[in-house]
Amino acid sequence: MSVGQDSVQGTSIAAKYAACVHVKDMKRTPDGKAPGRSVIGKDDVDIPGCLRALEKAGYKGYLALEYEGEEDERTGVPESIRYLKEVLGRG
Repeated sequence: MSVGQDSVQGTSIAAKYAACVHVKDMKRTPDGKAPGRSVIGKDDVDIPGCLRALEKAGYKGYLALEYEGEEDERTGVPESIRYLKEVLGRG
């Protein structure tokens, strides 16, 4: 998304090459790019869609939370983890 690409489209293209996946969320700006980072599940990355694209490509590796949000990591990281567990059906 940082270059204006749709998150699911980009994940679908890259998924077959993935050895490890970092999950993060971004806020799209008026120019269509996404430099702002946030708590996972709060902004513009289609996290469920990206995870479906990884599953469709046969990805079975780890998902690493990459938190770069503006919110304090002491609250942003646990909130992001809760969201990911919910989306993955483990929450």
